[in-house]
Amino acid sequence: MTTFICTFTTGRSGTGFLSSVFGHADYDKRGFRHVGNNIVAHEPFHSMPIRKIKEEGMKTASKEGAEFIKRQIIIRLTKAEEPLDNIFVTDNKIGRYFGYSLDKTGYDYKILYVERNMDDTVRSFLKRYKYRQNTMEPETYTKFANRLWRETLYTPLDASTINMMPRREWYRMNVKQRMIWYWHETRDQWDRLKKRLPESKYMEVNMEDLHENLHKVSKFIGIPYDKTRLNVHVNPSVKDRE
Repeated sequence: MTTFICTFTTGRSGTGFLSSVFGHADYDKRGFRHVGNNIVAHEPFHSMPIRKIKEEGMKTASKEGAEFIKRQIIIRLTKAEEPLDNIFVTDNKIGRYFGYSLDKTGYDYKILYVERNMDDTVRSFLKRYKYRQNTMEPETYTKFANRLWRETLYTPLDASTINMMPRREWYRMNVKQRMIWYWHETRDQWDRLKKRLPESKYMEVNMEDLHENLHKVSKFIGIPYDKTRLNVHVNPSVKDRE
């Protein structure tokens, strides 16, 4: 049976690096790589129904999540004539929003939880915000920021939020304060999901220790990693804003 493997993380936490070293190729945000009888991809899925899942809650939308993943795997990823051994998708949204659905897809599944130090995570997101703000028109930047929270990150306004707060308090927060909240919410969401998972279905690793634990990750996901890519930045042209 094919095993579908995804990550659960905040983002800005080495998922592009994982797609490169396990994909044995340069970082490619939308493409996917064949490694033996496996496929590795970063963000190959499009039009993900995250807004609806955020509105209804991850648990109540689990059937829809399962159908979406199953449909996308069939259409987008399963091109080989023979059944694949593993499909590893490093998109941080999959684990966070579809984790409760994976056991309903008909595929075997695993989740790799990657935690990055809170201060570094927040700093990386703030650099991304600053870069966008400096390179976009004000109206375009506002749309980018709103879409990021609406379609990618957790907010206190989502139906499944653990760390609730009044809407007015959220809107008074600056970006840094929101990112700190988001980091804690992501960890709490993982702790809640983890309690529902068999121990064989997940692995936890810190981003700071990724290099030294790649052999353990490789054993967990069943895909070899490319040692020649360990020190290759996934996107050198934007290194200053990582």
